[in-house]
Amino acid sequence: MAESLRFYSCLQRGLALSLGQEADQYGRPTQANNNISFGVRLKGDYEDIHQNFEIRGPADVIGLQQSQIHRTEPKPNTPDFEPNFFPFIEFKSAELPWAYSFTNKSNSGRLRPWLALVVLEQQADYQFSATGHGNNGILSIKSEAGTLLPDLEQLFAWAHVQQSGFAGSAANNNLSELYKEQPESFISRLVCPVRLKRNTSYQAFLVPCFEAGRLAGLGQDVDVTNYSDAWAGDTQSLDLPVYYQWSFMTANADLEELLRRLTPFPADETIGLKDLDLSNPRGGLDVQQLGNLPQDAKEPIVSFKGALTSPIAKPKKQHPRHKKKFEQKLTETLLKKTKKPDDKQNYDPLEHDPVVTPPVYGRWQNPVAVDKTQDLPTWMSEANLSPDQRAISGVGADVIRLHQEDYMAKAWEHARNVRDIQIELQKARLAVTVSEKVHKNIAKLSDEALLQLSNNMHRKLSATTDKKTIFYKIKESAFVPTGVTDSQMRRQSARQHKVLRKLYPQNNSTLEAGKISGKVVQACIQPTQTIKKLAQFKPSSFMSYDVNYEAQQTVQSATGSPKKKKVVLADTYINIPISAASFSAKATLPVSNGSATEEGSVNKDLNLRTVAQKIRVKTNPKVNVQKDVYGRISGLSPTSSTSVPIPKFADVPLEFDEAVYKKLQAMNPEFLLPGFGAIPDNSASILSVNPKFIESYLMGLNHEMSRELAWRDYPARLNGTWFKKFWDYIGKPNQKDIGNIHEWKPKSKLGKHAYGFEPGSKESRTVLLVKGDLLRRYPNLVVYAVQANWKPKRTIKDAEWTVIDPSAEMKYEDITRYADVARAKTEMPVFRGKISDNAHFLGFNLDIKELTGSVEKGDERAGWFFVFEEHVSEPRFGLDMAVPEEPWAGVPSIIQDFSWNNVAENQEDLDGLSHLTIDRTWLAGKKIENVKWGENSAQMARLTYQNPVRVMFHADALIHQGED
Repeated sequence: MAESLRFYSCLQRGLALSLGQEADQYGRPTQANNNISFGVRLKGDYEDIHQNFEIRGPADVIGLQQSQIHRTEPKPNTPDFEPNFFPFIEFKSAELPWAYSFTNKSNSGRLRPWLALVVLEQQADYQFSATGHGNNGILSIKSEAGTLLPDLEQLFAWAHVQQSGFAGSAANNNLSELYKEQPESFISRLVCPVRLKRNTSYQAFLVPCFEAGRLAGLGQDVDVTNYSDAWAGDTQSLDLPVYYQWSFMTANADLEELLRRLTPFPADETIGLKDLDLSNPRGGLDVQQLGNLPQDAKEPIVSFKGALTSPIAKPKKQHPRHKKKFEQKLTETLLKKTKKPDDKQNYDPLEHDPVVTPPVYGRWQNPVAVDKTQDLPTWMSEANLSPDQRAISGVGADVIRLHQEDYMAKAWEHARNVRDIQIELQKARLAVTVSEKVHKNIAKLSDEALLQLSNNMHRKLSATTDKKTIFYKIKESAFVPTGVTDSQMRRQSARQHKVLRKLYPQNNSTLEAGKISGKVVQACIQPTQTIKKLAQFKPSSFMSYDVNYEAQQTVQSATGSPKKKKVVLADTYINIPISAASFSAKATLPVSNGSATEEGSVNKDLNLRTVAQKIRVKTNPKVNVQKDVYGRISGLSPTSSTSVPIPKFADVPLEFDEAVYKKLQAMNPEFLLPGFGAIPDNSASILSVNPKFIESYLMGLNHEMSRELAWRDYPARLNGTWFKKFWDYIGKPNQKDIGNIHEWKPKSKLGKHAYGFEPGSKESRTVLLVKGDLLRRYPNLVVYAVQANWKPKRTIKDAEWTVIDPSAEMKYEDITRYADVARAKTEMPVFRGKISDNAHFLGFNLDIKELTGSVEKGDERAGWFFVFEEHVSEPRFGLDMAVPEEPWAGVPSIIQDFSWNNVAENQEDLDGLSHLTIDRTWLAGKKIENVKWGENSAQMARLTYQNPVRVMFHADALIHQGED
């Protein structure tokens, strides 16, 4: 079911519906009855029981909670409210305006609310005090109160209930059932039908409209049965309690009138161009050396072409002879170098001292040391030697010089922790240097020694591609006991161990460190027949195999129970307890299935020699320290040094995410669009984007920023592209206009480095310029392009365009449907901005050649419309602006054409209206689209509801066609 709006004249619930009285023709109570009698009749000989209940009325209200207010129109302090619209206030409670109205609605749905919205011009004869009884303010009108305030007899017509959203599932759309089902979709609204003036300040007040409510709000004695009006047409002075108040100011026109004022302006060939005189160049160029122009040539003037230009702009170009001489002399000046004197006597300071030459834009981003023009990249040559492009780059450099302190402050803020980073880098470089010395010694160890030394790392290092750790692989291996790589075994068998020191007190250095345990590890690394021997080893063979006694003493085989053996070494006797059981418990190798495996098939899953080599690689401090540093400090650029893998300085990745066209616009709008002043107000025009300007301007910005960073010793690579964004893109903060300048290809031309276009789009952009109050007043106005279609049976002579829905205004229920259909052939703007406060532009990814379409036979292109569409927002109420040239006092055929012309007999009558009244004789009882004028508030809400506005211009009317 489609979303819609529904208006109801009033809403009442509870005991008020049992008052038993009906309102009169103005929605007022007909009698002062606020009591309801309830009776109970009992069976048998009993008297009936009666009880009276008093219904609360306006005399019981002394204030209003601010939380009840949903919104106001206009919002407080609005500076430009439409003078043809009506102010109003909304309440969260849909029944609040009639909760204390003393009566039921009339047969025609009329019911006066107990509140009224009053809007007064600030220069009127009244005074407002924020302090009064309770939390109320006091509005004191000194004179002619009845004229300034709305007519209470017609107040019923300006308070209604609105239901928004879906109709719901309630049977027959019964209001009571709908309210129970969807109470959140209902609100109530009080409208003030005041006739506002243009450019005038107003104050709005929410006040009671019954005399009983007025007195109660002022804290005075009150008769609860008094239902008379708080004021009449002849009332002079009056004090009113104020429950809510806000201020606003009106504008000169509404959206629809501003759209009607908007006229197409096809920009001619002069828009976007400015003359650049080369007759007297400066900066070291000698005009005499440029040669004289031919007599038939014009003055040496070229066109400065702005970022935006007319689609048919015709820039002036240099004469070929002047261009050649100019570029030759400029090249000599730009690339001038100092010369060394032949001897001290031939020294000339003007010739041999260093000179300051004009800048070569782009050299920081693409540093080249050349003496010939043809060696420069094509884009760099064009940007530096073409006078117009060089002037644009100079403007970019001026922007940096003007804002250098701001940009440097942002740059240092971006690198605020660079000092801490530098300290970390120095520590890392020191760690690499020291660790490298240690690692070299460790790497020289034998495989078996390295495996034992690195035992504590085995749980953290992977052994194979399956990412299982060395410790795990050794543990699951059938032929490698975990003990062989244990550091405890190495320590027990090292020459420093106290037992071995006693065995060899005089020459224990001849015993190689870790020899006993190393032999076991080596046997595991190189599985041979030794594995089989070790698998069946005897303690005696172990000792004889692993221990080499310098004194040629042997230890006899230990068998049986533990016993002491006497060993003679250099006249020293040491008793060594030897236990075969203890050795076998520590050194017996586990064997699969209880027996050794054949040679060549031992431990295929684990090669400890390969593991040892992997440990050497993975303990390399160059790799590990660099990985740690790059993991903790983001943005570091890899160093080219092979000796130390850590850079000496942190390379800060600086980039200013800023639409730099704004700096250009602030400097001078004529840089952005030369000839801007010639475009009239209240006009719309199509312009082209000049990509050469954008690239030259960004080159100047980046060049000068590199110079500034170098001067300030900023820690960054000075060939960076600090500015990449020219336009202010909509919803795409990462969109750029160019990429890195140092990556531009040498043979590429200036203006061909567009970056960030949508996939499949052409490298062409169209800009819609709107000059006037339209987009300043309505910055959220929806503007887009929609492709046109030919009307059926078109002819070449009578070519007409149409779109899906060519109506000037949209109906509320059609908005979503239209948007869904039209979006298939629409283009939304990709960027937007402004040249001045009253001139805004929007950029589209559209080829300007496709906009106008074609009327030639066989060419079915119908071109594009540019659409201005009011943003779909909360409902608003009012009448269209009066147009003196149109008829007065008429009945419109459709509701959307209702204007102030229809409610007045002439301009004088309109000027005399303080409020819109429903007693216009020519409208009384008339139906417009089956809605009756003045019947009740629901019907008046529908008649004054303002549909969103849409206006379309075909591109054919916005683009200058040039000469035939």
